[in-house]
Amino acid sequence: MTIRKQGDRGHLRTGASIMKKPNAVARATRHLATREKLLAGLVVSAIATSFAGSAMADVTTTASATYSSSANGPGPVAPPSQTGPVASSNSAHVDYSYLGACNGAPYCTFFGYADALASGDLSTGQLKAVAFTTDSLGNAAAGVSMNESLRFDAQTDSPQWIDFTYDVDGSFTGSRGQALYSLALGGIGGWSYRMLATGGSGPVSSTSDPALVRLSRFDATGMAGSFRVPKGLSSLSISLGLSVLNNADFGHTATFRFGALPTGVSYTSRSGQFLTQTGAVPEPAAWAMLVLGFGAIGSLIRPRRALAASV
Repeated sequence: MTIRKQGDRGHLRTGASIMKKPNAVARATRHLATREKLLAGLVVSAIATSFAGSAMADVTTTASATYSSSANGPGPVAPPSQTGPVASSNSAHVDYSYLGACNGAPYCTFFGYADALASGDLSTGQLKAVAFTTDSLGNAAAGVSMNESLRFDAQTDSPQWIDFTYDVDGSFTGSRGQALYSLALGGIGGWSYRMLATGGSGPVSSTSDPALVRLSRFDATGMAGSFRVPKGLSSLSISLGLSVLNNADFGHTATFRFGALPTGVSYTSRSGQFLTQTGAVPEPAAWAMLVLGFGAIGSLIRPRRALAASV
């Protein structure tokens, strides 16, 4: 997958682009530090969450929509973070107006807005985050982090390797978009990757034990590799993160998956729902329910067959 960059989209009522005017350029320059500060906060939060790992299962989402002091509106919107045991979602929206020079007139009134959306679901292994602003006076940020605790049971004669992928799909509009994804496997390794609409993307940080992790891909499209589980019982925490800032659409989803498990290897999750809605191998508890269901169906069919035979 290639990160796509689209052209600027105008949503100003006058149709005049003030982005080329000196006063608009000055405003954009003044608020560059604010935007960078927002991204820095997202980066620090995502890395701290991912590398800390978790002994629990939860999904937390955040969203904020703000605008600069030179615009007018009802005020910034930053609802509290939302946390759920399996899934969570959050959103923020704000409308604002401002004055700017335009063709042949002293000034015109311009209208803009900022939107932020975030969601995550342990059962699907998917994270989504979208941030959009109509102009440089708005700032939007969205983030999602997911934590899960797994217990592997390897009934094998030797340690086994578990394949995984963490695919990221997103696009940018204009030059203000930024995004960061992260993955941490408790006690094994952690990685964060930053993407910019203007290019220059690359790893923010990475660490792993080569004896425990084999990476085959780590770039703007996500990660792929395998990790080692010992024979017998073992525990592993997984932390996934996705954060976006200003005109970054990563609602196409970031998706985590396991490959086919080796023979003799199974796992259970703290939530009981991890990757159960992906078509992957069900957890043992899910298998037990399937077996009971098949047994019940069989018990209904057998009397009918006996009745038919007697006739």
